[in-house]
Amino acid sequence: MSQPKTYRLKSQGRILGDYSESELQDLHARQQLTRFHEVLVDGNWTSATGILRSIEEGVLTRQAILDADPGPPPVPEEDTVAYRPFPVWLLIPLHFFTLGVFSFFWITTMHGRLPQTRPDEPTGARALSLMLVPILNMYWMFICYPMLVDRLNRIRERQGLLGNVPMVPALTICFINLAVFLMTVTGSIVLLILVSRGSPYEHAVWFFILMPQVLTAVSYVFVIPMFIATCQSAFNEIAESQRRMLQAHAAAI
Repeated sequence: MSQPKTYRLKSQGRILGDYSESELQDLHARQQLTRFHEVLVDGNWTSATGILRSIEEGVLTRQAILDADPGPPPVPEEDTVAYRPFPVWLLIPLHFFTLGVFSFFWITTMHGRLPQTRPDEPTGARALSLMLVPILNMYWMFICYPMLVDRLNRIRERQGLLGNVPMVPALTICFINLAVFLMTVTGSIVLLILVSRGSPYEHAVWFFILMPQVLTAVSYVFVIPMFIATCQSAFNEIAESQRRMLQAHAAAI
């Protein structure tokens, strides 16, 4: 790649260091470059105002070319994602290897890696902190995960990407978690009452203790992997689309 052209200035017998075209324009704008200066061009000293005039004509020419063919628009700063794609083939094994801990933190904090599309959208820290508060998280998950899906879909629409992230897995996770929570709390009370009265409680154990475990297993094995895979795939497509748009814009400049 060729180095940008530089110029040397001479004023009252003093030769000043190398300046780029933009630096000469800046000096002229601050009235520190006048007709009394000379500029070394191709081994000859010439008037600074003359070379500055030619530089400005070149700038106007390039601007006219850009106005005629501006090329692809830059990616708006508000639509810029904050990190590189993360492979789905690695995310799913990490989900199972960590018993769902990694996927929970990763997908919940994805809010912090996405540009804001609405004022009420949470940061990654807020999304995670509210999910860690007992009882409150039963309400917050119905906001956090569906909003993440909406957020991804809005950004994808802005970038012209086809296909939407389905809402069903997010809502299924929320309803399963709520059902497990209610059945566990209710079951504990019912079993305590039955045991204290000496009544049979085998059916209650199955419904209130074993059933939540079955629902949790279904969510862990099927629903959560589906949800995190679709969200991560959508995010990766957004990041890749952004990379291509930035490259195209940089090449057009």
